[in-house]
Amino acid sequence: MKIVLFDWNGTILDDAPIWYESVKEIFRVFKKQPPTIAEYFRELEGDYLGIYQSRGITATRDDLNAIYEPYYNAHAQEAKLFFGVRKVLMTLAAREVIMGIITAQQEYLVISFLTKFCLADLFRHQEFSVLDKKTAIQKILAKESVAPQECCYIGDAPSDIRHGKKAGVKTAAFLSGYIPEDLLLKAEPDFTVRNFAEILQII
Repeated sequence: MKIVLFDWNGTILDDAPIWYESVKEIFRVFKKQPPTIAEYFRELEGDYLGIYQSRGITATRDDLNAIYEPYYNAHAQEAKLFFGVRKVLMTLAAREVIMGIITAQQEYLVISFLTKFCLADLFRHQEFSVLDKKTAIQKILAKESVAPQECCYIGDAPSDIRHGKKAGVKTAAFLSGYIPEDLLLKAEPDFTVRNFAEILQII
């Protein structure tokens, strides 16, 4: 593989509990019943707005973020890198593998962690607030003049796998334990990993 692209939340950053509580905060504010984690990721295809709309929340994306972001920030200190992330990233960098992040998360919420953990320089490509990950992957491939089969996208959500497959790249599902494995396996990833060290076996 010449390029390895990563999702951020729940893949590199171990923050799923904080993310889910931030999502539930939005539903609390609007007095609506939140989806379970399984329901959320079963429905998610890219644009999360539909999940809220289907449950009677018609607020704009900015309005949702105005609730989500302060709550997430208030608990961000609890987030950490998954075990082995730094070693794997440094090893891939030493192998001159091009790396990138493609995430739906807001830029400033990611940059603060990249700075904190001294990871920013490892990622040549950093794409934030991405709802169409397939297109983002394809743009990076075109920019680097790399064939899809020479790229792997790693994520923890079924939608990550589906977007990667639509882009024609290899896909790896990170089985973190937060999202039901059956949902990820149903998306038919090329590889599955339970810890970051296993990534070096497939790249």
